[in-house]
Amino acid sequence: MDDSDLRRELDRVRRRNKQLKDSSSLALVELDMEGKIAGWNNQAELVFGWTEAEALGRHFELIVPEPARPHVDTIFRALASGQVRHSRDLNVRKDGRLITCQWYNAVLRDEDGAVYLVYCEVRDVTEEEELRRRQQLMQALADRSPLGIFAKDADGRYLYANDEFARSVGRAPAEIVGLDDFALFAREIAEDLIRHDHQVVAADATLTREDSGVGPDADRTYWSIKFPLHAADGGLQALCGIVNDISSLRQAERERVELQQQVIDTQRAALAELSTPLLPVADGVLVMPLIGAIDGARAEMILEALLTGVSALRAHTVILDITGVREIDTHVASALLRAAAAIKLLGAGTILTGVGLAVAQTLVHLGVDLGDLDTRGTLRAGIAAALRRGRAR
Repeated sequence: MDDSDLRRELDRVRRRNKQLKDSSSLALVELDMEGKIAGWNNQAELVFGWTEAEALGRHFELIVPEPARPHVDTIFRALASGQVRHSRDLNVRKDGRLITCQWYNAVLRDEDGAVYLVYCEVRDVTEEEELRRRQQLMQALADRSPLGIFAKDADGRYLYANDEFARSVGRAPAEIVGLDDFALFAREIAEDLIRHDHQVVAADATLTREDSGVGPDADRTYWSIKFPLHAADGGLQALCGIVNDISSLRQAERERVELQQQVIDTQRAALAELSTPLLPVADGVLVMPLIGAIDGARAEMILEALLTGVSALRAHTVILDITGVREIDTHVASALLRAAAAIKLLGAGTILTGVGLAVAQTLVHLGVDLGDLDTRGTLRAGIAAALRRGRAR
């Protein structure tokens, strides 16, 4: 074989090697011992944006951004010394866009065993790396969420439980995976939770519920929301749930209701006191000035206040002053007579004062008989009569 035949054979081998390199799905990059690019295939051009003519003879820093160069220099020196290392590095394209690449490195040696070429197969893993970072972010968000988060498979076994959910059931997250509700809760509670799971799956909807006493702390109250997660084929991939401890909220609501009831009771007592004021004006003499309308409920309050006051203060005379009562009917008149009768049973007397012209006419018109009830025109006259009655005792 003459020289021309050898050159043709060498060209044929080179073309074959070039075709093999260009047909690879990976970017192929070859570096000499000075770190200069000695080989570059079509896929390398697609990954990094530089043509073979532009890349050959350039230092590998062409595709390495400044922040990553110290690390890549360390890797290259190790390779040049014969230490094979693979790496995942930050690279830069011709257009300046940063990408992440996985480098599978090998070395070629001469007949003396010395390294003369670094051979690299490179895969762009930018999207894969971004997906991994997103998954890590979502995992961190779920793990550190202040809300309990869980997922179950179609058989009701836990696929995932974050720290907060694990805390609510008194377990570690790793202990929960693979268990079902019967392993975590009392049978009655587990059966109820599973029934609700079936309702969520059957309805193919998001459902909520509130539970108390489901965890190790029976005083805790939890609000949960559950929803089905479907696979690409439409089948059930997981039953997911989010749980919120609302114990403090429910306690605050109970305290609010209690406080509201206390306010209502206080207001009711104040209104009762205002509507049935009983004033001691002298030893043994009580005055109840009545103002406004008197209905059945208020009449009962008046009677109760009078009887309590007479008994507690040992009064001998009670003055009912109706100066402020503009209208009177048989119900009011009957209430006043019943009050006087009850006071009499306690050994005290009643004086009715402040009977105005309109009230007097109404009583006459209604035919109300005040009997032997002592009546006076004014409160002053009533007090004077009561004092005389007291001195005469």
